[in-house]
Amino acid sequence: GLGKTRERTIYRQPNVAHNSGGSASYVVRTRRYAEKMKFEASHFNPASRWNPESVALLEKLDTRLQKILEFEIEEGNRVFEVSGGWPESDSVFVKTSRPFRNGYEEKGIEFRKVNDPHYWKEEYTSKKPTHILACPF
Repeated sequence: GLGKTRERTIYRQPNVAHNSGGSASYVVRTRRYAEKMKFEASHFNPASRWNPESVALLEKLDTRLQKILEFEIEEGNRVFEVSGGWPESDSVFVKTSRPFRNGYEEKGIEFRKVNDPHYWKEEYTSKKPTHILACPF
């Protein structure tokens, strides 16, 4: 469950009906989100290794990135990889099992299209400490 919830607008969804090919058109959606998401085995891709250490790292993930991850999980995406200690000793790195389904806007979170097949497609990053939420191609 989501526990205590409140509403917050943090993502933009492409408006396919009004997109005329050139510039992107977006519909802003307001969603309910948990104050603190409870991660469980169903949030992980079956091919990934779900374990208490992974859950502990997810709970350390920047809360703004947790909100984005929660929306992705609600849309059917799953956690594929979780690790700590890179690129900094206090960093948390999370990679989803599929590309992000929506575009997100959250104060203090940087979005970047990496587009490097050796790494990943896109990422959302927080600073101090650096936490990364990435997705594959």
